[in-house]
Amino acid sequence: MNIEWSQSAVASLDAIVAYASQFSAQYAARIRSRLVNRVAQLGDYPMLGKMIPEYGIEEIRELSEPPYRVLYRVRHDSIEILNIVHGARLLPP
Repeated sequence: MNIEWSQSAVASLDAIVAYASQFSAQYAARIRSRLVNRVAQLGDYPMLGKMIPEYGIEEIRELSEPPYRVLYRVRHDSIEILNIVHGARLLPP
């Protein structure tokens, strides 16, 4: 299944990596790699993540890569990565 990244998701990933790179370039690269590799799993297993409790919508799901949550939407022919947020962050209803 095709995976599409929203502008918001790309911006979040870039911000996460930029913040981590202040401490260590190697750490930042590992975070980027972990998140991108985790998202890639959705191509074969689109229902791998769980439904997001805050939304209660079957098509909108989350995949955990601690401490982050990858928010995504399952479509009939693609997966849309909506955003990446820190696990401690509350999502708007």
